[in-house]
Amino acid sequence: MAAETAMTMDVLVGGCVSPPRILREHRDMCATDAVDVGLMDYILEKWWAWKDEGETAPLWSAFKPFDHPRLLPHITVSEKHGERYRCKIVGEAVRSHLPVKLAGGYFDAVLPPENLQDVMMRFGWAVETQAPNFVEKTMAWHAGCDLISYRSLQLPFAGADNANPRIVSVLDFRVENIAI
Repeated sequence: MAAETAMTMDVLVGGCVSPPRILREHRDMCATDAVDVGLMDYILEKWWAWKDEGETAPLWSAFKPFDHPRLLPHITVSEKHGERYRCKIVGEAVRSHLPVKLAGGYFDAVLPPENLQDVMMRFGWAVETQAPNFVEKTMAWHAGCDLISYRSLQLPFAGADNANPRIVSVLDFRVENIAI
């Protein structure tokens, strides 16, 4: 009962019926893992084939975006500069679900702090471990709005001479019409 009351208070005070929630997460991915999302499993298999026998992520030059046209609308490409990440490319299917313009900007300049912390954690994990990670989450939901959830796969790529690693994120959004 107390939890229900607290949720009711959140709705009344903040107007947010439900904050973002993690539905499924997989950080320690290996070559035999799948995420059960066709496009993501396809590129995940390719990524593992590009990865060398060592512990490093594939070189950025291994990824030829135009060899994977079905993937392009669903990706973002980000490049690390020091401790910051700059979003270089945002696919149309991703852009249409984002409340901010990411393309060309640094994440810390355009994302709200609560979103920035989550993105930096996932990017940092991918770069540090040199391995993909996956999350399925809901976005914040407000009364009278559609419920949006997404699945995101982060794939790290090494830059030439280990400079400026890149992250290719593959995103898949789902929208549910919720009537209140």
